[in-house]
Amino acid sequence: MAMVEDIDVRGMQHCETTALGVLLRHEGIDLSEPMLFGLGSGLSFIYWDSKAMGFPFLGGRVKPFELTRNLAAALGLELLIRETTSPRKAWRNVAAPIDAGRPVGLQLDSYHLDYFSTKVHFGGHVVAMYGYDEQNAYLVDTNPQGGAVSTSLVGLARARAEHGPMTAKHRSFTITVPSDPTPPPNRIIPAIKTCADAFLNPPIANLGHRDTDLGDLPLPIPLGVPGATGAILPIDTEVPLKGLERALQATAGRPSTPRAATRDRRPPPKHRHASP
Repeated sequence: MAMVEDIDVRGMQHCETTALGVLLRHEGIDLSEPMLFGLGSGLSFIYWDSKAMGFPFLGGRVKPFELTRNLAAALGLELLIRETTSPRKAWRNVAAPIDAGRPVGLQLDSYHLDYFSTKVHFGGHVVAMYGYDEQNAYLVDTNPQGGAVSTSLVGLARARAEHGPMTAKHRSFTITVPSDPTPPPNRIIPAIKTCADAFLNPPIANLGHRDTDLGDLPLPIPLGVPGATGAILPIDTEVPLKGLERALQATAGRPSTPRAATRDRRPPPKHRHASP
């Protein structure tokens, strides 16, 4: 049996920020969930539909693990990522830091976790692991999923080995804070600009503002973090999408371009379904 001591098992609303919070607090940095999400330039937009999916995926954040990479880069943290196709090596990658007294982040498929309330496959789920014994692994998940939880080692192995959308080859990671980390307040404005630039210059039409061609209809825009279970942080508000796009352009330092002038240059979104 191995257990990391002095772990703050505080859960949050979203899985990736929950895991980041556990790892960073153990290193002496305590940031709120909105700050973690913001410094990681986590806000985005994606609409994805394919024949391999049972239903379209609609998201309001960057792809899994991008937030972690962004946050580590913004604060000058050492992010050590390990991936492998070998289950035995994958276990050693997790057990070694825990045996040494450090928590580990894991990306896995939530379907196989014993405690998880929603039995759907989601390969982009992230948890923090801080201990294990002969039968169970001890994790920190979101508040909606119970915070400090446990799952069988068999279930954990299946979750990490799953194949499919968003899975990541037994990915595990640790974070080390240097002796002189970048002060978080110094990275707030750059993080906002990075987020706005990515929203305005997406690599494909399914991402960012290019897939929000919904006219001027006011739609509920969540000012929070969508979680794996659909939970979001309060607060919600209604914002016209054209106004949101112009605000992001202003943040990124670019002039606003009228939608009518760009409509003919933007490829239409793919695989949209008409309402019955």
